Amino acid sequence: MSNSPNLLSKLDSSVLLMVFELEHGFSIDGKSAQLGGAYDRELIVALRQWAQIIVTTVKTAEAEAYVQPKKPLVLLSRQGSGAEWLEASRLDWSQPSFEDAIANKKVLYETGLSSSRELISLGFIRQVLIHHDKPEFHPEEHMKFGLDHIATEPYYNRHISLFQRRGRE
Repeated sequence: MSNSPNLLSKLDSSVLLMVFELEHGFSIDGKSAQLGGAYDRELIVALRQWAQIIVTTVKTAEAEAYVQPKKPLVLLSRQGSGAEWLEASRLDWSQPSFEDAIANKKVLYETGLSSSRELISLGFIRQVLIHHDKPEFHPEEHMKFGLDHIATEPYYNRHISLFQRRGRE
């Protein structure tokens, strides 16, 4: 990647990627694909290269019309089905099989706000990387995740901020 963010060197074992725009928030009509500008896709690709496994929800995969990633994919689903076109493990995060699937791996989460909040509170997501159009991003203004700021850096004409779960071990 030509303009690889320095923040990628600060990533822990599990990170949630989100995109935010002042005008729209975290989604447009329930989807984030239209947010982030021209370089958001480049950031997603870099994070998917970093990750050993990608985790999202069936709801997100269906809403965003996911294309099969090259890395192993876990779809969080309480019904064990959905987004049938994707080759993925369909797991419930409350089951030990989910913990087994992500154990000792670099995990990229691409989940919506509700699922992300729960996964952060349970300790599955340790860091949150937000690609945004605000010079300063304070997550408590927009979401109640309980995060501490690590760093922010410019990324083309936008910014990337890295946060970590408050009170993590």
